[in-house]
Amino acid sequence: MERILFSRRLILPFIFLLLVTRYSAVQAQGTGPITLKKANISLADVFKSIKKQTGLTVFYSNTLLNDKELVTVDFKNAELKEVFGVLLKGKNLTYVVRDQLIVIEKSEPAPIVNPPKKEPAGAVVPKKCRELFLMTRGLLYQV
Repeated sequence: MERILFSRRLILPFIFLLLVTRYSAVQAQGTGPITLKKANISLADVFKSIKKQTGLTVFYSNTLLNDKELVTVDFKNAELKEVFGVLLKGKNLTYVVRDQLIVIEKSEPAPIVNPPKKEPAGAVVPKKCRELFLMTRGLLYQV
């Protein structure tokens, strides 16, 4: 009986340790630095290199992005944000990391924010009320 309790006490911490190390390995895999220095390399090859280094697959539509476009890149221990900032610059595209995918999608335009309307200084009075006010004011002065 003691042997069973002892083994159960060891199993739960072991499982917990296993889960924690597995989770941190997955997290580290997706956020690792990217190092790549190439001239005239296609975007498809850049994405393959990103997959090798991070384990994340780059997912995109050819209608949004021409993966045969040649680029010159020089990244040393760069984060995803920096890499995709350079690769997608001027293309009106953005990326999102979902599970083990980097999804390239069209950028949503920034919402137009209307400035708050300022209330006019003083009172705004409709024309009829203004006439009535002026009439009463004149009567008061005549008395």
